[in-house]
Amino acid sequence: MTELAMQAAPAGKRRDNVNIELLRACAIYAVILIHCTMGYYYDETLMKAHPRLWLVPNFYYAFSHFCVPCFFIISAYFQINRDQPRPPLKTLKRVVLPFLFWSLVYAYVNHIHPETEIIRRMFLDTTNFHLWFLPVFTGYAALLPLLLAYARQGEAGRQRLPVLLIFVFSIILPSLNGFLNGFGFIHLDLSPLNQFDFTLPSFLLFGLCAPFLIRDMKPWAAAGLYVLLCGLNMALAVKFARHQGGPNEFWYQYTSLFIFLSSFAMFNLFMGFDLARLSVRARRLIMALGDCSFGIYLIHWCVFLALQRFGVMVARQIVIGPPVNAALIFCVAFPIILVWKRVPYLKEVV
Repeated sequence: MTELAMQAAPAGKRRDNVNIELLRACAIYAVILIHCTMGYYYDETLMKAHPRLWLVPNFYYAFSHFCVPCFFIISAYFQINRDQPRPPLKTLKRVVLPFLFWSLVYAYVNHIHPETEIIRRMFLDTTNFHLWFLPVFTGYAALLPLLLAYARQGEAGRQRLPVLLIFVFSIILPSLNGFLNGFGFIHLDLSPLNQFDFTLPSFLLFGLCAPFLIRDMKPWAAAGLYVLLCGLNMALAVKFARHQGGPNEFWYQYTSLFIFLSSFAMFNLFMGFDLARLSVRARRLIMALGDCSFGIYLIHWCVFLALQRFGVMVARQIVIGPPVNAALIFCVAFPIILVWKRVPYLKEVV
């Protein structure tokens, strides 16, 4: 995920953008935090018996879901700002090979067999829940350059119509459909209007909206906007779940309205940081974290299972458990990937 976006950067410029690398590292930590929080979020007993305590996993969910969208935004940012297009096949190679390799790894880890079931899972389902991202990003990487090229050829403002249509059909209508039916206001199923997309058009919107929503903002303004949007989304998600009678992630989906907008606020926040005063050592650490972030994403669930088996994870601590466990997984996975990336051939899959 991160490596593909990284490869899209102009030669000689990627290594100078510490802001992007810092955002990547924080986004990967946020991914791990979400996965460490899932058990608490989906605990119906916790939700119903201790509703105030259940707000804690909702807080982690609401403020961490910028993670995946930011990788789509980063890739679009590089695509928009680079001088020469990168060969599509070379770009796709950076995500297809890891997808195939790690699908087989997780098939083994999850005891999936026979071989026909592994193949079916790889292309029609998934061998591990977090690998859903790679096929979607493959389509994103292939189509976004074509769509942006079309937009550049048109007259000024001409591209706003397709962007608006995708926004309405991929984000507004599904969000409206979930709101109306989820709260019981009306029983009108709008979902068939969105079934043709296989989730891809809504993710393409991150790239198509990037020229409009990436703005020079003061960090305090971007941070305030991010907190406001996440707070509103958390309140809506909690109310929605309680109305449904159980945990429900509808408003935490990556393409839901508030997550979509707050992700751009987070991107603008990181791009507004002045990191020029960082020491050389600090910059090198950030660049190394960014360079390893794709591999950390791929391997983190294996690390989670290993640490859980050895009993070193913080258990039954709803407040400190998820962030501490996420930090532990991140810190264990980072040196593994750092060494892995120095191994010829094997480095191609992280």
